[in-house]
Amino acid sequence: MKLKSGKTLDITLNEEKFYFPGEHLQGNVIVHPKNPTKTSYIMLKFIGEVLLTIKDKETIVLFQETKQLRLSGDDKTFVLEAKPYTFPFEFEVPQNVDLTSSMEFAKKARVRYTLTAIHHRPMVPETFCNKAEYVVPILEYLDIEEAQFKASQEKSVSVSKSLNKLCHLRVTTPHIGYARGSIVHVGATLNFVEPLVVTKGLKVSLVRIADIRHGRHRYTKEEVLRSVVHDINIYGPFNFTQAISCQLPIPTSTPPTIGFRGTTLRMYYQVRVRAKLSEEKKAEVNLPIVVGTWPRADIPIDDDDDDESITYMSDTHSEPTSESFRLSLSGNYRASFASSATHIRPATYHTTTNHPNQSVDRSDSNASSRRSYASSIQSWDSLSRNTSLSMPDTPQSRNDPSEQLLHIRRSSRTPYDHATSSFLPTSPVAAAAAPPPPPAPPASANKHVPILQPILSGGLDDMIDSSSSDDDDDDGDLLRILQKKKRSAQRMQRKQMMHHGM
Repeated sequence: MKLKSGKTLDITLNEEKFYFPGEHLQGNVIVHPKNPTKTSYIMLKFIGEVLLTIKDKETIVLFQETKQLRLSGDDKTFVLEAKPYTFPFEFEVPQNVDLTSSMEFAKKARVRYTLTAIHHRPMVPETFCNKAEYVVPILEYLDIEEAQFKASQEKSVSVSKSLNKLCHLRVTTPHIGYARGSIVHVGATLNFVEPLVVTKGLKVSLVRIADIRHGRHRYTKEEVLRSVVHDINIYGPFNFTQAISCQLPIPTSTPPTIGFRGTTLRMYYQVRVRAKLSEEKKAEVNLPIVVGTWPRADIPIDDDDDDESITYMSDTHSEPTSESFRLSLSGNYRASFASSATHIRPATYHTTTNHPNQSVDRSDSNASSRRSYASSIQSWDSLSRNTSLSMPDTPQSRNDPSEQLLHIRRSSRTPYDHATSSFLPTSPVAAAAAPPPPPAPPASANKHVPILQPILSGGLDDMIDSSSSDDDDDDGDLLRILQKKKRSAQRMQRKQMMHHGM
């Protein structure tokens, strides 16, 4: 193995990929002294840490493992000649630690996993010893094929434009769980009692919300990642309904949904639809979505997709013309719009084909070539994720999202143990054309780690780019409220699982 020009110490991994808890890191520390060098040992550290920077810096060490690499089994010093030496090593990514996905956000939060090699020499302080560092991309296991992420969802809201003139806005998505690089299909139906024409009056957006807390300080930032604008054209005279369908691509450079230690560090996503009825009156619906990490993507993904021009596909009709779209919107169309409500419809399964190759590539695609992670780890703007194609539908609703927390748990089984269900064809002809077996999930697939994702109904206009210094009592009250809601939602989830025989 050859070192880069001028380097005397380096770290390489046998597989350059994204790792999950329970997987093994195998690689080599390469030492090539320029001159014969007396050596005590080569120290190798594997460290996971979370760095928060709001007012003051705080470093949370998730784990730290250390190995000493030697030429022989004794503790004696040895001389390394002016030639390359290779020291193999192996670490297991911890499973019994609350790990979250690698990410960096706005210099306010960073989750980082590193291998650090130190060439220790006799009588030389560690500060002056030669060092090498390798950043390991690690992902929390978040399977978007779980049942709770595969049910469709819809929410409706009613706004009074004037006396006795209600405007009803209803928004649907086919499922909750998505992968980076996949498409979020959004359907919106606007109903009024008279003609309504507003240029650029309807905006559909994919919103990312970061929420970071450090002591009494809080940093919250909301960003619109993608958006599509439509005109409101309700002419009548008999039909005062307008239906719109559009597609929002999820950037491949964005972090997955993250929930670290309750409210300490959260990254979550919403589909937001806003209808401008007049200068004063607006109707808004927010639907939560989850950006997962498994299964991996089967499509090529560009690291710099945020800088590319993206063509959005959308259709606007006074009535739904597509039969499938008409059926998807007709389920509760005649229901009363008198109050805001959220509905999660039962999951509909479809046959899917997964790529047989089991290696998870850094480029997030089996078809793409591997690249050096060091050149792209500086920020998530240049880091592509390892995830998957989008899947249909998700879980059953727990009342109004504005009053509840969405709980994300790791899979209690492998993602494919339901292969005997309607997910796969059962006829003899279909069985012959069955797709190749799917890749095995990571060893951490049977872990349960909840992620809290608050579902906000009115946006974060009062907290954008803000840092608050509320009293400790207020923070404690909010935390107790969140914990109480979490326990309540977990009890309801267990009841639903028992009811559905899960």
